[in-house]
Amino acid sequence: MRMLVVAQNKGGVGKTTISRIACEYFARQGYRVLGLDFDSQCNFSRRFTMMDYNQSDPDGVCPARHPSYVPDQVDKWDGRSSTADIFTPNSIVVPYPSWVNGLDVLPGHGEQLRGLESQAKDTTQRLSAMLGEFLDKVQDRYDVVIVDTSPSKGALTRCAMMVASHLLIPTLLEPQSAEGLVGMLTLWRTVNTKRKKPLEIIGILPNRVKKVGLHEGLLEGLKANAGTGRLITPVMLGDRVAFAEADHMHAKPRSVFDLAKSNAARKEAEAVGEFIKARLFGRT
Repeated sequence: MRMLVVAQNKGGVGKTTISRIACEYFARQGYRVLGLDFDSQCNFSRRFTMMDYNQSDPDGVCPARHPSYVPDQVDKWDGRSSTADIFTPNSIVVPYPSWVNGLDVLPGHGEQLRGLESQAKDTTQRLSAMLGEFLDKVQDRYDVVIVDTSPSKGALTRCAMMVASHLLIPTLLEPQSAEGLVGMLTLWRTVNTKRKKPLEIIGILPNRVKKVGLHEGLLEGLKANAGTGRLITPVMLGDRVAFAEADHMHAKPRSVFDLAKSNAARKEAEAVGEFIKARLFGRT
């Protein structure tokens, strides 16, 4: 089983979009996929599962009752399951089916994930052990696990990086996003000093790319930089309306992979999926 974590400590760089594309791509390729939402905003969860809302909570998002839940038949379970339950002893953790055949999703719980993210750095080892135990239990059920993370270097992001097999770092070709790469690469190297087997980096994936001077100049600068040049992926996602539309729960079609084969957004998504697959499993 391969586990890919999509992480960047800057917000708005497309982590959820890329996590979603990767999940849909692998599922459509016949892989058994599990998506994990570690972001308290739960945008990834809302893309694939029904969520409930609590107006008293700042994020206001929690999982709906699981479709298999039958009241009074399971002791001490209210029928809701989330990624936060992975880190709660004796909790029942049950992934949800999604509308994509072959893809299960374990949604986030806004309030509980915020609590976990605020924990001190010295909790990373404990959280990593609990995540590892969960993955051991499901490793025979899935071929690929893909983790969408929050825009931070908090406890859950570090925990995912300690356990994952591969890392993908999205970036916009904007000054603040590019500057954020330094912190993420530093975290990656730090994590690798604490792992027995290195976390393999798939690369830095440019997202929402436009054919304008600023983007072209920053891309060339990243490629020429000794620290980032070799990590810039040969594929990228353009600034296309189709990607934004596909993020909406009522999108038609629901997936960029349902667009015409000649559609530029679908071609880019397929190229990104193929690149990730080659790095995770080798070329076939």
